[in-house]
Amino acid sequence: QEGHWQGDQITFYSLDDHGSNDGAPAKATADEYWNKYHPMENTKGYVARGGRMLNYRTYVDLMDLLSRIPSATEPGLTAEEDTRQFDAQHRTFDKARLMEGGIGIIQAGHLGLNNKDRLLLTKLIMMPDSEEEKLDNVSIADYFKDDPHMFQTNFWYMWETTFAFRVESSAQ
Repeated sequence: QEGHWQGDQITFYSLDDHGSNDGAPAKATADEYWNKYHPMENTKGYVARGGRMLNYRTYVDLMDLLSRIPSATEPGLTAEEDTRQFDAQHRTFDKARLMEGGIGIIQAGHLGLNNKDRLLLTKLIMMPDSEEEKLDNVSIADYFKDDPHMFQTNFWYMWETTFAFRVESSAQ
């Protein structure tokens, strides 16, 4: 709004698969975006995404912005109206966070962290902003390189699927 962009000059894209491309050049991920009516034409910049369900009270500013942008797929609707209509027609009904083949829903209340996992997570959480540069160019895999157990825990599986984290994602 302050930049005086018109809604038809702004396009939002989203992934339909649940892979991660955090920080990847948009040009490298263009094929992951599919919409036969509005293909991804602008491949400048980088892609950052996370898989989150929209909570309209939390995303007031985003909804305000989407209300100014025409839907890329539904003529006559704004992107906000399109999003709300889709959500109303496809209600979320979650029974489980984690499932395992041959077993079904698994008890995810136990995070499965050991002391090494906890120590590394605590160091990461407690790192002061002034030291965050230490994580420049450090992936999650790099940060936990001496702790492969972390990637076998319910904690990791829930974080990976909730926020679309990958081991290649930035530890920052």
